[in-house]
Amino acid sequence: MLQASAGETCDGSAGSVGTGCRTDCTSCGDGILQAGAGETCDGTAGAVGTGCRADCTSCGDGIVQASDGEVCDFADPNAPPGCSSTGPGACTIPTTQNIPTLSEWMQIVLAAFLALAGLAAMRRRRT
Repeated sequence: MLQASAGETCDGSAGSVGTGCRTDCTSCGDGILQAGAGETCDGTAGAVGTGCRADCTSCGDGIVQASDGEVCDFADPNAPPGCSSTGPGACTIPTTQNIPTLSEWMQIVLAAFLALAGLAAMRRRRT
């Protein structure tokens, strides 16, 4: 049975488990990030001070979280024209920037070194 007053957003009964609802009941503030439910953080005591709202920051909650990179939130009744769940500027769950690992950097350096060595070898053959 769904207990919305207790913060449950679904109840993991047989009919809803397959829809992304956990059997231990998805809820805001349980300390578990439910990205599939749109949470970008979970407002537990330790996280609230870091910009995570106690009611769980999420995409589509009608509140623009600029600190999370949202430009607009499609559920906001005052959203600018063109703001949608898929359009430009729509809220999305922030992603981290991919920074090459050392092995990727080594591959880049190795490729550059081999290219220079090849050019040097071709130049020696000409002279």
